[in-house]
Amino acid sequence: MELFFQSKTEKKFKNFFLSANIETPYLDNLYQELKVFLKEKNKKREADAIEDIKLLNSNLALSECYCFNNTFFQINYDSQSNKNLIHASLKHLKVKESHQIKNVFDIKIDNEIYYLFNNKKLVISCKINEFHLVQGKLILLIFNTIYDKKEHDWVATFHASTISDGKSAIMCVGNSGKGKSTLTALLMSNGFELVADDISPLLRKNNHIYQNPCAISIKKGAFKLFENIFKDFKNIETHFINDIKGKVKYLPSNKSNLKSNYPCKKVVLVNYSKEMAYKLEKVNTEIALNTLIPESWISPKKRNAKSFLKWVDSCEFYQLTYSKTNEAIDAFEKLFKS
Repeated sequence: MELFFQSKTEKKFKNFFLSANIETPYLDNLYQELKVFLKEKNKKREADAIEDIKLLNSNLALSECYCFNNTFFQINYDSQSNKNLIHASLKHLKVKESHQIKNVFDIKIDNEIYYLFNNKKLVISCKINEFHLVQGKLILLIFNTIYDKKEHDWVATFHASTISDGKSAIMCVGNSGKGKSTLTALLMSNGFELVADDISPLLRKNNHIYQNPCAISIKKGAFKLFENIFKDFKNIETHFINDIKGKVKYLPSNKSNLKSNYPCKKVVLVNYSKEMAYKLEKVNTEIALNTLIPESWISPKKRNAKSFLKWVDSCEFYQLTYSKTNEAIDAFEKLFKS
């Protein structure tokens, strides 16, 4: 099979066996049989295709149209609960129906399985407890839509939040519960620009981080903090996500007409702790990547992998431990100035 992929023609495939004096009684038919085998294995079964059509044509009564970067896209939901999982972070992009819709996405659940369609084609299906896979795929497709890109154009979508001073960007990484989104919102309230919360996309063409239009998710534990910072924060609707994330509110960027992308040469491992003393220090690449890579999507394509390594080589990695918000803000001001 490996030889089949390496051989560009049937002649080259056969010549390998002949030159190596390997006796293969079915050599005349082997190449074509492998070709047919792969075609059948990669072709969607007709029964599956029919089932997909039935799923797609069933109830998808809840529909919303969104606009970002002068590009319109639509998402259809089959239930209010499913809509709540996606719409809350995109609500600030909601517009009235448009005739200029570029892409239509359908999200539904059937027999404990989630399905995501793009322009009536099934993109991904997964078990109900793996909904994060649907969310991740949807946001990547939204990136493709609003920036007119293909999946292979992206080096990675990092599980990270990114902020900017208007010239360059700094990425914040850390395990769940370490305060990435809270810190990003605090920095935004102090004049920095929100580039991305939770998912930060890196484009191969320029190795820049591109703006993620989704709002920042603020967990219940930080509600009181932001009620004193952002006007009308109390009036923002609260959503229950799951038993792990609990209740959250979504806070969109408070600036308009932001740049679509920025170079990012600094990555900060965020570690909020009430009992730890403030510390900002450089860390080696391995420590940072052990946190950054596991929950991120990185393109498996060779040229994208090379771009990823090139980007990593150009970055400086830091670890920030803090307990007071002013300490964190001062740290980022220093990092941007340096």
